[in-house]
Amino acid sequence: VQCRAAWAYAPGLCLLRSDFIACSIVAALTCQPVRPIPRVRAFHQTGSCVLLTVQFAGMSDDGDSDICDGCIEAICCSFFVDSLGGKTLFRVVCAIVIFAVLATGFTLLVIAFVTRPVGVTVEDAALARLALANKNATATALAYDFSLAVAVRNHNWIMRAQHTAPLHAELLFAGAHFARVGLAGAGGLVQPGNKEVYHAAAASDNASVALGSAGVAEFVRESTAGVFHLELRVLGEVRYPPRHHLHRLHAICPLELARSTATSPATFRKVKCAAFS
Repeated sequence: VQCRAAWAYAPGLCLLRSDFIACSIVAALTCQPVRPIPRVRAFHQTGSCVLLTVQFAGMSDDGDSDICDGCIEAICCSFFVDSLGGKTLFRVVCAIVIFAVLATGFTLLVIAFVTRPVGVTVEDAALARLALANKNATATALAYDFSLAVAVRNHNWIMRAQHTAPLHAELLFAGAHFARVGLAGAGGLVQPGNKEVYHAAAASDNASVALGSAGVAEFVRESTAGVFHLELRVLGEVRYPPRHHLHRLHAICPLELARSTATSPATFRKVKCAAFS
């Protein structure tokens, strides 16, 4: 009969004492051993782990010596809790708790008092009219009618965001500016963790814009398709009291707008702007 060892060990049953070493190994052997006596062949300790090489001797002659007399290696992890006194263990736990509390407090202070720039999103936009008023080879006039809802969010936990200059928005097509509208005046505040939404609308029957021949051709293509690719720039200046340093606000928002009518309003999905300060 072949002797096959199916064994497993439980690290929790491995005990390390100053006077003895015992490693519990559950073994199921098809051959019955004659008083199996574990002999410690090697002892190696790295960190909190103990590596024991154990050999079972005194196996019956019917056993497979290659298996039954072979060395079985088991890794037994011991944390030496029993070797620590109660006061020492209590001090270690207290030191860990104090370190965790100090690290958490320092992290919260950094998050609270390090300035985080405001964020800008376009909550809503509608384009009632955008068309060529007249054109020539290099210059064009546009007729437009649009409305906007722009949100400024303060990501800081403690500090307010204060507009130290008027906040306004510019609308561009193919890199050419054709409309400008005010969003908020100087002195406005955005409370910590909150956002302020600013609504604005603008219209013109003849706003000059330098598109050039390539820009005019692109405008005609997008007008035929029914969707205009515009760029909205939100410009301003903010500071975060009690700090006095001024931060320039410059946000770029790509927009895709279709013409809206009273009977057929175009849908709009909120746009997150790339903000620089």
